[in-house]
Amino acid sequence: MTTKEIIELLEQAFDGNPWYGNSVIKNLEKIKDCDPNNSFKEGNSIGQILEHMIAWRIFAIERLRGNSEYLVEMNSKDDWNKEGNYSDADCQRLIDRLKETQSELLSLIKKKSGDTWLSEKVPGSKYHFHYLLNGIIQHDIYHVGQIAILARN
Repeated sequence: MTTKEIIELLEQAFDGNPWYGNSVIKNLEKIKDCDPNNSFKEGNSIGQILEHMIAWRIFAIERLRGNSEYLVEMNSKDDWNKEGNYSDADCQRLIDRLKETQSELLSLIKKKSGDTWLSEKVPGSKYHFHYLLNGIIQHDIYHVGQIAILARN
């Protein structure tokens, strides 16, 4: 996979026209009239999922910047804020922050030259950049699907 293809997939999944259905942004437009605390049983709410998505995007951004010290500990409050309770304004703030992380991520990737960097190990990790960035794309798609289902309730 090339840098150009990674950029295209990030853009398509986030605010384009992916083949599988609605993009992240198209799905988030649908949640304006629903409760950001909506969840199934004891599951994560829309707000919690948005915070989670942002946390892992910031992780990718920091690793792209070369920061091997930045960490999101699995199942910590930084990973899943189980105490999160969100107003409509909080939800909009999270959506805005998600958009900001998209811009930051794309900006950092576009500054890279060539494609060989995609095969380099991510600082502080055992995997390569192409794995990390494909993971972010898949992670967004997975969680926006959850948000779309929660928005219907």
